[in-house]
Amino acid sequence: MGHLKMKKFKIIIAITVFTTSCVVQNPKYFSSVEQSQNEAYGYTPLEPVEIKNGPLESSINSSYYYFSRLRTTDGESLKIIGRSSFGNPHYKSTGIYNRYTEQPIGGGGMLLDRYVLTPANNPKDTIIIFINPYKKGETKIPKGLKFEKEK
Repeated sequence: MGHLKMKKFKIIIAITVFTTSCVVQNPKYFSSVEQSQNEAYGYTPLEPVEIKNGPLESSINSSYYYFSRLRTTDGESLKIIGRSSFGNPHYKSTGIYNRYTEQPIGGGGMLLDRYVLTPANNPKDTIIIFINPYKKGETKIPKGLKFEKEK
């Protein structure tokens, strides 16, 4: 994929994120989320949280909902203070592209999202979580965090 196509793709992702400012509540999608036993899960690009929930916009909104329910072990909510996207180390091109958007189809997504979070009452502490909104998988909770399910 050429440099201009990659740049266009990143711009589309950025616009989508900025235009979806409200958090879509999706308790059913996260109703069975459980603690990961893998120490690296969510904390490294090699073990990202996989949140594909329909089209990309829905998956990104689901990511924001997921973060709105994550808590520290002390029960503090987390605040997103930064977000960036970069190449997915597991991406394998299928060679198939959407004829309208010219974006690749399948392959687990070219990009991952890197979120920098901070506990609400401790802004000096940061937590970095990696999300893959292009790949459907079993969404879990990274070790050292909790997920507050809706009642």
